[in-house]
Formats: sequence, structure tokens, C-alpha cells
Amino acid sequence: LGTSAATTALPSAPVSEDASPREDNLQEEAEAEPVLEELFDPEPVYKSWSVDVVARWLVSKRLGKYERTFRAQQIGGDVLEDLTDEVLRDQLHIGIWGDRRRIMM
Repeated sequence: LGTSAATTALPSAPVSEDASPREDNLQEEAEAEPVLEELFDPEPVYKSWSVDVVARWLVSKRLGKYERTFRAQQIGGDVLEDLTDEVLRDQLHIGIWGDRRRIMM
């Protein structure tokens, strides 16, 4: 396999004062790479949350009145993104529209 320009690592030597703007830009991009990798993590952190962590999250969002319901239904992070407006309203009996929106992030 050949090495493409996109995967070639840039040298980490400091940029001299007479460096062109393009060289400065390339250096900044190279330093920003790890940040981009973190932004595009394929699995959101909340998916690993336990039922207890989800309950604490609800409390932190001032939605603690729903903690008992979420615990009773064993709602952990693995199912948070499956919660639709209809599920929250009709099955979990969360009648306040604003609260449903806050839960749906």
C-alpha cells in the first residue's frame, strides 16, 4: 500500500518566523488532529451510562421528578436515544413538553 498525502505525518519542528501563511496553517492543522478525532468518536459516552448514572443526569438537569420512572423502567444510556416524544409522553407519562425536549437532549 502506498502512503497518501492525507495520512503522511507533518514534521513537528517549530515554524520559523519567515514561514509562509500556508506552512503556519499546516502546522495548526497537524496540532488540531487529536481534537478532531475526539469530536468524531463513533460511540457517544452516554451509551455506557448505567441506570444510576442516567438517574443522576436527570437530577442534574432538574428533571429529578422522573428519576423513579426511569429506574423502574431500567432506562440506561444504551436506550436513551431510543426515547421518542411519543414514548416519553404515552408510555412514561411525561406530560410536560419542555421536559420531554430536555430529556431528548
